[in-house]
Amino acid sequence: MKNNDYNLFVGIDVSKGKADAAVLAVPELRSVKPRFLRKKLSFKFIKSDVVEFLNTVRKYSNDQHCLHTYFALEVTGIYSTNVYSFIKQNCNSDEEIHQLNTDFVNKWRESHNISKSDPLDAQTISTIVGTDDDVRYVSDSVFENKNGYQDLKALVHRHYQIKKLHSQETNRLIALCDCYFPELQYVFEPKSAAFLAVLSQYPTSHDIINASKNEVF
Repeated sequence: MKNNDYNLFVGIDVSKGKADAAVLAVPELRSVKPRFLRKKLSFKFIKSDVVEFLNTVRKYSNDQHCLHTYFALEVTGIYSTNVYSFIKQNCNSDEEIHQLNTDFVNKWRESHNISKSDPLDAQTISTIVGTDDDVRYVSDSVFENKNGYQDLKALVHRHYQIKKLHSQETNRLIALCDCYFPELQYVFEPKSAAFLAVLSQYPTSHDIINASKNEVF
């Protein structure tokens, strides 16, 4: 290892239609502080822009002392997935790309009192992957489900089925309460948690009526 060897860490903050990046050089010698070679580097989600972005980064890494380049970005859905996939497919042998959990990045930023903005987020990601030995990446296996979108649609459909069933059962409950204990609806909102709790707690309407006020409320 030479005294001036270093690695590049490129943090990418992806938003709708564009991304901001920051390039951090981290020396192999811990006694030398990391420094940003580029604090803001933006590109749009078109092939030519992403290729130009990669070429710009490689100008910084085209150096005998640059050992490796690490790209990193947060998992933010379809936007980050497309950028991640394209860069991964076009990585050179001395390059790799990783994904970070958004909640992890947010907590890291908050713990270090760093404000949130797109350029600063890119710098934060660079700093995390470049300096934090405890960084944890999102595994690629999470995205290997080829039927992921179909599974998502199925879950959404199931969600609406459950909501519909819940509404139907709630209406049945209120209708039965109208028949057997209509007074309760004047005390508690029929769809409230208290309404359901009172009905489930006491075996009969007489038990509710005879219960003390402090006990019920």
